[in-house]
Amino acid sequence: MIGIETINKPININTKESLVNLSMGIYNVYIIGGWYVDLGKFNFYLNKTNNGDIIKPKKTFYTGNLYYKNQRAKLKFSFEIKKGGKFRVNFENQNSLIVKKRSFLLGYLFGKKIDAKKIEIIFERK
Repeated sequence: MIGIETINKPININTKESLVNLSMGIYNVYIIGGWYVDLGKFNFYLNKTNNGDIIKPKKTFYTGNLYYKNQRAKLKFSFEIKKGGKFRVNFENQNSLIVKKRSFLLGYLFGKKIDAKKIEIIFERK
């Protein structure tokens, strides 16, 4: 992995209960699987386990591409943690998320959609 300090390990978007430890800071969220990403109604939020605080990531204007362990990843969200701790990751509308390996025109038109059961996200601390 080049140029990215990841927090924890990738999280499958179909996981029911995923817990992560995050310290104070700003985080980017990458969707792993391809460089063409259509979010549809897909979203997620973080729920702090000890007090119930909810953090809703914002969609990023700049959507960079990178490789994570030889897999394509696309930057789509960011969020800020003001007080670190343990957070539960909750996903919504996973089936509306469309990910394809390539983002150029032919890849978009003829590329195969990645199965939603295989899509993961990773957090990067800035």
